[in-house]
Amino acid sequence: MDLLKFIFGQFPPDWLTYFKGALIPIIVYDFLDGHLATLIGRLHFTDEGLFIIERQVRTEDLLRTQPHLFAFIPTPCTPARPLSYVTPPDNNKPL
Repeated sequence: MDLLKFIFGQFPPDWLTYFKGALIPIIVYDFLDGHLATLIGRLHFTDEGLFIIERQVRTEDLLRTQPHLFAFIPTPCTPARPLSYVTPPDNNKPL
């Protein structure tokens, strides 16, 4: 997230309107058993800073979509509730 602050901190404020609402991946969690959880959100700029709004978690089962990856996966050991390990940043603080 520091990279997002750095990148958008270089643009003049007028340019930021072109990026408002852009959908970006924030954090990707790889559970090492073929499952990915990606936290995504939309960029929102205010005078206080850069915020990520409308957050969502998207999940993907890579072993179903790309079975050749089974060769690189140790014995699957998925936690009972893998999404409980997804910890998004605070909504009320700018990046």
